[in-house]
Amino acid sequence: YRCPRCYTCTCSLACSRAHKVSSKNNNETTCNGKRDRTQFCSVSGFTDSQLASDYHFLEDVLNVSESTKRLYQGIVTGDSSSASQHSGAAAAKRARGVEL
Repeated sequence: YRCPRCYTCTCSLACSRAHKVSSKNNNETTCNGKRDRTQFCSVSGFTDSQLASDYHFLEDVLNVSESTKRLYQGIVTGDSSSASQHSGAAAAKRARGVEL
């Protein structure tokens, strides 16, 4: 098995898990085993799976951006529909006596 993030070769699942744990314990750059989605890829290395991954990455960025915009607009305008979706934040705001 080759780690998609750091390309370290391991022989089994147990070794792969040990690799991730040792990265955390040795104060090295933590390896979470997930491929870096923002890493440069040359045109010659660009495959259909790379295209699909990039497309999903951009969708994730768009979803986070839209969600943040809706939350911000709900807080600024006092829109009750947005506030009801985030009632936990609204309750915490009231409990602390915070006014926006």
